[in-house]
Amino acid sequence: MPTEEIKIDLTEVKERKSRNSIKNLIEETGFPFKVFSNFWSHFEEKENDITRNAIVISDLHSTINHCKKINQELWKYKVQKNKPYFISIIRNKRDERVADLIDNLLKISNNRLTVIKTTKYFSKKEDHKELLDKLQKIIARNFNPDALEKVSFNKSKDSFIIEFNDASFGEVSLKELDIQSLKNDLLLDSVQISDQGNAIELFTKKGEIFDIDAQVLKSFISTKTRDKIKNDAELTAQNVGNQIKAARKMNNLTQENLSELTNIDQAIISKIETGKHLPRFDTISRIANGLDITVSELLNIR
Repeated sequence: MPTEEIKIDLTEVKERKSRNSIKNLIEETGFPFKVFSNFWSHFEEKENDITRNAIVISDLHSTINHCKKINQELWKYKVQKNKPYFISIIRNKRDERVADLIDNLLKISNNRLTVIKTTKYFSKKEDHKELLDKLQKIIARNFNPDALEKVSFNKSKDSFIIEFNDASFGEVSLKELDIQSLKNDLLLDSVQISDQGNAIELFTKKGEIFDIDAQVLKSFISTKTRDKIKNDAELTAQNVGNQIKAARKMNNLTQENLSELTNIDQAIISKIETGKHLPRFDTISRIANGLDITVSELLNIR
């Protein structure tokens, strides 16, 4: 989760009641934040880090008007450089009249834009919930330093090229992940980042989703992350075995069931659960995937 306060600009949400409603919603997310009002002056006129990693919430027509003041290529460059995120709100006919410009705005903003249609003061329960859900996903995906930012597949090396929000990046091969044997079952060009940025996802030829935990990927490119995972989880064979056994039972699964879900031999699962075998990170990830939880969740079950 975010380790620093998130800067949020509400300048272009004109009514005080609406601004207060949004502030209350942000507080509900539980993420640390501070409200500031200098985003647009710096974004349009200066090269200043004050716009870095800011969330800008405004009425759609206001966002469009600011966009028109800046050359599109310059807008695109500034978004890529300082990574602000735009949440634009459609609340009235003035916003609706510029709705046909959303696709272009989304494109030049490097997909760092969410458009929400709502009532004037977010008075409806469903509008309140939608904005809260979107805020939580946006923050988890774009402002968590451990979340994935970019991913692509390198066919010549059978590897994933990955970059995280904290700017750490590297390359992790199928062999390192111990999934080389699954290569012919996976549509590797379909790789994408999950909604929360906590995994990469690929389609199998059967139309199922195969995912790989972001922390596992980061452990291959960051010694610090690998050591942190080990220390946090106290990775002894007995501890990992107990965690996996507890998770399996919580899901009312037999070892045979888990073997089918993970494509890991039942005998190996038995050895892991009894502490006779300490699995590699990639094996732990496959088990977490089979249980539909993250590696962190798996290793912290009580």
